Amino acid sequence: MIELVEGRRHNVIKRDGNIEKYDPDKMFRVLMWACDGKAVLASELLKDIDIKVFDKISINKLFDEVIETAANKISDMFPVWDSVARNLFLQKIYKEVWGIKRNEYPDYGDVLKKGVQYGIYDREVIESFSEREIKEIGNYIRPSRDFNLSYLGLRVFMDKYSMHYTTTKNLELPQHGFMRLALYAFWKEDKSIRLELIKKRYDHMSQLIYSEATPKWLNSLTPNAQMASCVVTKLPDDSWGINKTMSNLGLFSKYGGGLATDVSSLRATGSKIRKAGESSGPIPFIRMIESVVSAYNQLGKRNGACAVYFPWWHFDAPEMIELKEEGGTEDRRARKLQYGVKWNKLFTERITNNEEITLFDPKDTPELLETWGEEFEKWYLYYEEKKGIKKKRMPALDLAYQIAKHRIETGNIYLFFEENVQSQNNFDLKINSSNLCNEIFLPTIEPKLKKAELNQNIMSKDIELIEKTEPGQIALCNLSSINLMAWDNLRPEEKDEVAYNLLRASDNLLDYAYYPALEGGLFNERFRAIGVGITNLAQILAVKGYSWGSEEALKFMHKIMEDIYWYLMNASINLAKERGRFDEFQNTKYAQGLFSFDLYKGPFDYDLEYDWNGLRKDLVSCGTRFSTVMAIAPTATSGLLLDSTEGIEPIRQLISVKTGTYSCAQLAPQLTKLRSAYELAWNLEPEDMMNLASIRQKFVDQGQSFSLYYKDRNDSAYEVLRDIMYAETVGLKGLYYAHSFKEGEDEEKCESCAS
Repeated sequence: MIELVEGRRHNVIKRDGNIEKYDPDKMFRVLMWACDGKAVLASELLKDIDIKVFDKISINKLFDEVIETAANKISDMFPVWDSVARNLFLQKIYKEVWGIKRNEYPDYGDVLKKGVQYGIYDREVIESFSEREIKEIGNYIRPSRDFNLSYLGLRVFMDKYSMHYTTTKNLELPQHGFMRLALYAFWKEDKSIRLELIKKRYDHMSQLIYSEATPKWLNSLTPNAQMASCVVTKLPDDSWGINKTMSNLGLFSKYGGGLATDVSSLRATGSKIRKAGESSGPIPFIRMIESVVSAYNQLGKRNGACAVYFPWWHFDAPEMIELKEEGGTEDRRARKLQYGVKWNKLFTERITNNEEITLFDPKDTPELLETWGEEFEKWYLYYEEKKGIKKKRMPALDLAYQIAKHRIETGNIYLFFEENVQSQNNFDLKINSSNLCNEIFLPTIEPKLKKAELNQNIMSKDIELIEKTEPGQIALCNLSSINLMAWDNLRPEEKDEVAYNLLRASDNLLDYAYYPALEGGLFNERFRAIGVGITNLAQILAVKGYSWGSEEALKFMHKIMEDIYWYLMNASINLAKERGRFDEFQNTKYAQGLFSFDLYKGPFDYDLEYDWNGLRKDLVSCGTRFSTVMAIAPTATSGLLLDSTEGIEPIRQLISVKTGTYSCAQLAPQLTKLRSAYELAWNLEPEDMMNLASIRQKFVDQGQSFSLYYKDRNDSAYEVLRDIMYAETVGLKGLYYAHSFKEGEDEEKCESCAS
């Protein structure tokens, strides 16, 4: 008999409403299971919860208290409590969601029927499977893989990714979620192969080899399934085009996409408007974007989010840089958005030489919007001399320090390095901006109204508005992230299988997806852009024992990035052989037989290990299925399912606390073993991090969400500016956040693009 407080006699209200006496012996047996038979842990936990038991406590409340008590014990000294909390939480959700015992999943057919009944699952998809197929799929689910997840990973799944049939009632357990993504990705495949494809994708995901982006988790198998993580637009300088783009932004935000738009074309404050006086400049329209994004939250689950990009030479650039600042009047601020400055080498040269720059009204200087490199410089010098146009001069250093100051103070102001982006661009079209998380680099075109007229039917008197337009081009990207720890342990044939299955699934999702704005669907039909990234970099470097600044880390980074890129490109070319190459293939560098590393502008020239010349022949003759295959996104949310360190980020501390609807300690993976091997972000040299990023860029045909870290807010703007210019020198396409030790920016995560 377990002895606790003398004389205490409490009753517990069971789930069916019956009342029974609280039995410490019964609770001890449950805790022994959760503690893997460790009596010392079970006894300690039983003693700690005794004080929280009161008369007529509900069984749900009692179990919540037990789980919370175990979770609060998780620490860097006692990481074992994570598995205890995980086990207890699994028992809770098994009971509450489907009324089952440990490891006894419900019949999968019942799950699918309930999902259809409540309008969660797409009926057409489910009805395409026979009862025999559904039975076979259900039998393939492995409940034991729930124990691969950490306590925090389980909480994230149940709170964010599990489908709900009411606001408080979950439909799915973790393995149902993995199977849902697998089933939806292949439901239209030939019946002779689709079950095998589904099983492989389920295995890869449930064994945590890769994670899928949050929009895929939220939307797969639902009606109107919008799959794109990233939505990139270009805002024109006319009323019709502005309103059309605002509408598109709202629609994609409503269905879960993370947004970005390029406002470079918007005319300057005070610019003349034909028949309408003077322009109020770009800021009122940026505030419109903020209002649209705030109004259209993402599926009712997350706030909308958008990044706004503009060039350093814009007449209103100094004012736009300050839009996120706390001070200032409300009509001159739009703090809910993120901002990115388009930077180029002419600006760098003027800074280095301590010279003046000229800021222009883009209405007067259209060539500056369409050119880069030497051609841009030619036009820039021309307009500096030209009379009669709107412009102003200022020291280059003043604007540069303003950008650097806001990066260190707010963490915001992304960088978009014009020459690096365009020279490493796989497309013949110009890339105008990046996305919300600064890893997507795809071409966009602004919409245009050519003619509008009313057409009246004389007989019915119906009136129809007919608009003849150039629809523009909305760039979309679907994201996934490979777990480096898992990938590094795969055999070559397994890597081949994972890469092929992942890309075949991605290809299908481009066709299955719902497109709130048709321009997005048109882009995917023509370009088929996807972005497979990586996650868990900090853990694998710690496991290997490589310091971030070491030669070993540089060589390892080169080796594993080439490895991943090889298998992805090989899979993309094989899919092109089977299904045809993407429509715009001839208008890309691929048609010239060029891979990403052929366009690389960084300084690292380690030898390649694979037979790229052999693959190059297939590339030219057969094409590739996708216009891009790699982009390294953040994994702030979905990465927690893998118990991985986030994306390509170093860890900030060995143990942190995630807050939200619950608080939970997050330990660095394998903390007991790797404590001395982990290097904290605040102790790393920015240059070392940028060198690793440069090597990654060699094999990434898009970009990477790459942030830098500063120990405190007293770091000088000079250091931040120095790092910006070094990033440009080593061929990076952009910079994401600037994290300050005193800022504590954990809340500034890009969940929209996070994969």
